[in-house]
Amino acid sequence: VTPVTFRLRLPATWKIHNAFHVQLLKPYRDPNTIFVGRQPPPPPPVLVRNEPEYEVESVLAHRRRRNGTVELLIRWKGYDPSEDSWVSETDMSNGRRPLHDYLVKQGVTSTTQL
Repeated sequence: VTPVTFRLRLPATWKIHNAFHVQLLKPYRDPNTIFVGRQPPPPPPVLVRNEPEYEVESVLAHRRRRNGTVELLIRWKGYDPSEDSWVSETDMSNGRRPLHDYLVKQGVTSTTQL
Protein backbone atom coordinates (compact mmCIF):
# COMPACT_ATOMS: atom_id res chain seq x y z
CA VAL A 1 0.00 0.00 0.00
CA THR A 2 2.43 2.70 1.26
CA PRO A 3 5.64 2.54 3.32
CA VAL A 4 3.68 3.45 6.49
CA THR A 5 0.55 1.37 5.83
CA PHE A 6 -0.03 -2.35 6.19
CA ARG A 7 -2.79 -4.42 4.67
CA LEU A 8 -4.01 -7.20 6.99
CA ARG A 9 -5.81 -10.43 6.18
CA LEU A 10 -8.98 -10.21 8.24
CA PRO A 11 -11.94 -12.57 8.54
CA ALA A 12 -14.59 -11.91 5.91
CA THR A 13 -17.14 -11.39 8.67
CA TRP A 14 -15.26 -8.30 9.87
CA LYS A 15 -16.84 -5.46 7.94
CA ILE A 16 -13.90 -3.04 8.28
CA HIS A 17 -11.21 -1.71 5.97
CA ASN A 18 -8.08 -3.89 6.03
CA ALA A 19 -5.38 -1.19 5.66
CA PHE A 20 -3.87 0.30 8.83
CA HIS A 21 -1.24 2.94 9.54
CA VAL A 22 1.92 1.55 11.16
CA GLN A 23 1.35 3.63 14.33
CA LEU A 24 -1.89 1.73 14.97
CA LEU A 25 -0.18 -1.68 14.90
CA LYS A 26 2.09 -3.50 17.33
CA PRO A 27 3.73 -6.93 17.13
CA TYR A 28 1.85 -9.90 18.56
CA ARG A 29 3.22 -11.25 21.86
CA ASP A 30 2.31 -14.68 23.14
CA PRO A 31 0.44 -14.22 26.47
CA ASN A 32 2.40 -17.13 27.95
CA THR A 33 5.64 -15.17 27.54
CA ILE A 34 4.14 -11.99 28.98
CA PHE A 35 2.74 -13.69 32.09
CA VAL A 36 5.34 -16.36 32.88
CA GLY A 37 4.01 -18.98 35.29
CA ARG A 38 0.41 -18.09 34.57
CA GLN A 39 -1.93 -21.07 34.77
CA PRO A 40 -3.81 -21.78 31.55
CA PRO A 41 -7.58 -21.64 31.94
CA PRO A 42 -9.13 -24.95 33.00
CA PRO A 43 -10.80 -27.05 30.33
CA PRO A 44 -14.55 -26.64 29.95
CA PRO A 45 -16.82 -29.51 30.96
CA VAL A 46 -18.06 -32.01 28.40
CA LEU A 47 -21.83 -32.15 28.03
CA VAL A 48 -23.20 -35.66 28.48
CA ARG A 49 -26.97 -35.90 28.25
CA ASN A 50 -27.07 -32.09 28.66
CA GLU A 51 -25.20 -32.37 31.99
CA PRO A 52 -21.66 -30.99 32.44
CA GLU A 53 -19.01 -33.62 33.21
CA TYR A 54 -15.40 -32.97 34.12
CA GLU A 55 -12.51 -35.35 33.47
CA VAL A 56 -11.07 -37.10 36.52
CA GLU A 57 -7.28 -37.00 36.79
CA SER A 58 -6.95 -39.12 39.92
CA VAL A 59 -8.60 -40.28 43.12
CA LEU A 60 -6.66 -38.96 46.12
CA ALA A 61 -8.50 -40.35 49.16
CA HIS A 62 -11.75 -41.86 50.35
CA ARG A 63 -14.11 -41.56 53.30
CA ARG A 64 -17.19 -43.46 54.41
CA ARG A 65 -20.22 -41.41 55.41
CA ARG A 66 -22.44 -42.33 58.36
CA ASN A 67 -25.06 -43.67 55.98
CA GLY A 68 -22.46 -46.08 54.55
CA THR A 69 -21.87 -44.36 51.22
CA VAL A 70 -18.29 -43.96 50.04
CA GLU A 71 -17.03 -40.57 48.90
CA LEU A 72 -13.84 -40.06 46.93
CA LEU A 73 -11.57 -37.03 46.89
CA ILE A 74 -11.14 -36.21 43.20
CA ARG A 75 -8.39 -34.27 41.42
CA TRP A 76 -9.92 -32.83 38.24
CA LYS A 77 -7.83 -32.84 35.07
CA GLY A 78 -6.58 -29.36 34.18
CA TYR A 79 -7.71 -27.84 37.49
CA ASP A 80 -5.75 -26.55 40.45
CA PRO A 81 -5.54 -28.71 43.63
CA SER A 82 -7.71 -26.11 45.38
CA GLU A 83 -10.55 -27.39 43.16
CA ASP A 84 -10.30 -30.99 44.49
CA SER A 85 -13.70 -32.14 45.74
CA TRP A 86 -15.50 -35.03 47.40
CA VAL A 87 -17.74 -37.02 45.06
CA SER A 88 -20.00 -39.95 45.81
CA GLU A 89 -18.70 -43.24 44.40
CA THR A 90 -22.00 -43.67 42.54
CA ASP A 91 -21.34 -40.41 40.63
CA MET A 92 -18.03 -41.66 39.21
CA SER A 93 -19.38 -42.66 35.79
CA ASN A 94 -16.54 -41.02 33.83
CA GLY A 95 -13.66 -41.78 36.20
CA ARG A 96 -13.58 -45.56 36.25
CA ARG A 97 -9.90 -45.86 35.31
CA PRO A 98 -8.63 -43.48 38.04
CA LEU A 99 -10.94 -45.23 40.52
CA HIS A 100 -9.54 -48.63 39.52
CA ASP A 101 -5.97 -47.31 39.92
CA TYR A 102 -6.83 -46.00 43.40
CA LEU A 103 -8.39 -49.31 44.46
CA VAL A 104 -5.28 -51.19 43.28
CA LYS A 105 -3.11 -48.84 45.38
CA GLN A 106 -5.35 -49.56 48.38
CA GLY A 107 -5.06 -53.31 47.79
CA VAL A 108 -8.80 -53.84 47.32
CA THR A 109 -11.02 -54.71 44.37
CA SER A 110 -14.14 -52.64 45.11
CA THR A 111 -15.24 -49.63 47.13
CA THR A 112 -17.22 -51.88 49.49
CA GLN A 113 -13.86 -53.04 50.87
CA LEU A 114 -12.68 -49.52 51.70
